[in-house]
Formats: sequence, C-alpha cells, structure tokens
Amino acid sequence: MLEHITWRRLLLEGVLFCLPALLLSLFIGHLGWLLALSLLASLMRNYYFQLRLSHWLWRNPGRTPPVGGGSWVSLFYGLHRMQQRQRRRRRELAMLFKRFRGGAESLPDALVMLTADGHIFWCDGLAQ
Repeated sequence: MLEHITWRRLLLEGVLFCLPALLLSLFIGHLGWLLALSLLASLMRNYYFQLRLSHWLWRNPGRTPPVGGGSWVSLFYGLHRMQQRQRRRRRELAMLFKRFRGGAESLPDALVMLTADGHIFWCDGLAQ
C-alpha cells in the first residue's frame, strides 16, 4: 500500500542514496567528492522524474502515470488517484445535469434559468 510522503521517509531515502558513497570512501577516500557526486546524482534523478511528471500532466493526462522510483511512486499514484476522482465527479455531475434537464422538460410550464447578471443560462423546449 502506498502512503503519503513523510520527512522521515525522505531523509531515509537521502541517506540510502548517499550510503554507497560512504562505503566507497572507506576504501578509496575522498568522502567529500563522493558525497558531492552522490548528491548530484540524486538531484539529476529528481529532475528526471520532474520531467516525466511534467510530460505526463501536460501531454498524456488520461493515461496511467509514469513509473517512478522512491518517493516519486507515491506522488505519481496520488496524482493519478486525484485525476480519477475528478473524472468520476465530472461524470456524476453530467449525469445529474442530464437528469435535471430531463425532469425539467417534462414539466407542463416553461422553465428559464438566469445567471446573476440576468443572462439566460438555460431554458427548456417550451421556453424556446
């Protein structure tokens, strides 16, 4: 089960990403350089997933989310669930409006709906 991201989880992910640099520095030294390379690799990885997220949101929002790694899995999954909820809510609202229109058409009197500034928003067949 995927969970929301916490500070502890992000910190653990950062430590695990730097762990190979720490272990390698025991054998060859140069801890500072290895940590810098490790953090640069982590930054590039995050930029890569940001690009994938941007591509998914702007070019293929209807498709399944891209496969991520680490904390990005939860982000992609959470955004995908939010999109699904919005689509489901839009369908429900469209069906509700369709039922309202069907019920309004069956009324014996004409029905006109106006906006707050007095423009006609909707009217049934009798009002036309």
